[in-house]
Amino acid sequence: MKKDKSEIIKTVIKYGIAFICGALITVALLIYLKPSQAENRTQLYKILCDAFTVPGLLLIFAGTMVWLSGQGAFTGIGYLFRYLTRSLIPGGRTAHPHETFYDYVQEQKEKRKATGYGFLFFVGLFYFTIAIVFFILFYASLK
Repeated sequence: MKKDKSEIIKTVIKYGIAFICGALITVALLIYLKPSQAENRTQLYKILCDAFTVPGLLLIFAGTMVWLSGQGAFTGIGYLFRYLTRSLIPGGRTAHPHETFYDYVQEQKEKRKATGYGFLFFVGLFYFTIAIVFFILFYASLK
């Protein structure tokens, strides 16, 4: 199956934006943690490990949450809010006044479109891998 040129460009843009977001978080943490003031290599490795761990975990977490949402893991919470709106707020009517949970789940399955968010997970994995390298260097420098 041949990929269209526009699909490749969209993929590169998605990965690029995720990478830039991770880089901005890393730079912000490096500004905050001030690696230039590290007294030795051990402290420098610790600061670099921390600076790459945060965006790595944030992107991995975001990718996982989007994937879970696409699988319908939060459908019950959506039904709860719709039910509470309908029950507790005066005039809070929905299109389906006596909708069951099963009906709501079937409606959401038809609407669901969360696909193609693996780039968040993979870019986060890239940052986390760099953090692991600095973690290993940190512990190697303790000896």
